[in-house]
Amino acid sequence: MIENQVIKRFTIDVDTGQGANAMALLSIGPNMPVPRVAKDLKAIKGVDVVHEITGQYDICVLIHAPNIGEINRSVDDIRGINGVATTNTVIILRSIR
Repeated sequence: MIENQVIKRFTIDVDTGQGANAMALLSIGPNMPVPRVAKDLKAIKGVDVVHEITGQYDICVLIHAPNIGEINRSVDDIRGINGVATTNTVIILRSIR
């Protein structure tokens, strides 16, 4: 499966139960390619995953940081990315897996 590229990478996902998590829903300006913005977002400290989505928003960003203050800094950095028109951020209280 590795040779056929079915398996693309191996990773370890450790959940220490510490820190803060948030989800930021982003609208991207009409003249900006969404994949370009998604790539720029991944470079921001605290950004774990960037999803291109359908519906009212264009991108969903999952953020993890040591505390809410660091989440806020990540959101400020997200808002500074060229092409990000609006954000709607929620703090994740609990995750059930």
